[in-house]
Amino acid sequence: MLKQKADFVARYFHNQELSLLKWAQQKELELSKVVVQIPARMNSSRLKNKNVMDLCGKPLLAYTAQIAKQLRGVDQVIINTDSAHYASIAEQYGVNAPFLRPAELAKDHSSITWATYYLVRHFVDADYPLKAIITLMPTSPFRNLNAIQHLVDQLLANGAAYTALRADAMLSPYADENGHPVLQGCAPRTGCIPAKTLGNFSGELLIKKNIEKCCIQYIDDPVELIDIDTKQDFEMAKYVLENDLYDFGL
Repeated sequence: MLKQKADFVARYFHNQELSLLKWAQQKELELSKVVVQIPARMNSSRLKNKNVMDLCGKPLLAYTAQIAKQLRGVDQVIINTDSAHYASIAEQYGVNAPFLRPAELAKDHSSITWATYYLVRHFVDADYPLKAIITLMPTSPFRNLNAIQHLVDQLLANGAAYTALRADAMLSPYADENGHPVLQGCAPRTGCIPAKTLGNFSGELLIKKNIEKCCIQYIDDPVELIDIDTKQDFEMAKYVLENDLYDFGL
């Protein structure tokens, strides 16, 4: 992985220092900034341009942006995209677009890990004192502001926070009410995610050695488990909105 990261940095960025901790120490930076990223690549395969599809009068990514912009303790909300068109739409909802990631990091097989690492190195090049990154996937549009704010607070207090589906729960938003029990808590940093993580919220400190605990919020609300990847998913989200079946807490 270190060799991959070295090659990655050499290919895209001026700053060749791999150690983020050493970078912060050399620059005498006090890492204090929290950034929310909304990853949204252009060429989705199953549902074309799903991230900006009109969902009850707004592009899909706007539902994530409206929550992100209301969070306390967040310094910047950005879109991590390869599309100037997507960036322009996001900016209409108060989201920054500081870069366009390379197209090769926005393919069907591209990992969100490398897209996030591109964001990290962009801010390292700019000597921006990045403390933590929060990822909110736009395909999970149903989030309650108070619940997400709690996760931000847990991230800043403990070092990492995630939404997840319990490992022994059914992996379907259509399970019965006993399929997704509400469980919340913090686990030690090592082996801290005994579950399937979800796109509703994922956050970590940039300097991993500073992570003391991983805080996990298990999702049991079938609406919050909607992850738009197909036309059926999209129609379900539309039904929820048209019938006012979800409280965003805004």
